[in-house]
Amino acid sequence: MPDRAKHVMSLIRQVRGNKDYVAEFGTRMRGAGEYAEMMAQRFNRACKKSQLSLDRQALLTCSKFRVPCDNPQLDLLAL
Repeated sequence: MPDRAKHVMSLIRQVRGNKDYVAEFGTRMRGAGEYAEMMAQRFNRACKKSQLSLDRQALLTCSKFRVPCDNPQLDLLAL
């Protein structure tokens, strides 16, 4: 949709301090300003509504791992 390019670039500039791209480490993947705050609030509400945890440590579990067998050959019948 080329007719929306100006609007999209306007939103990008709003979260990048009126620049198309910010190469500073630690800031280029995060926005700043009112629009970025609104997007963060929307994301947090969606996670809460979907019951998704934002705590990365809570997502880690070892229960799906198993000790590998002695034979490294894959068994097609086990799939």
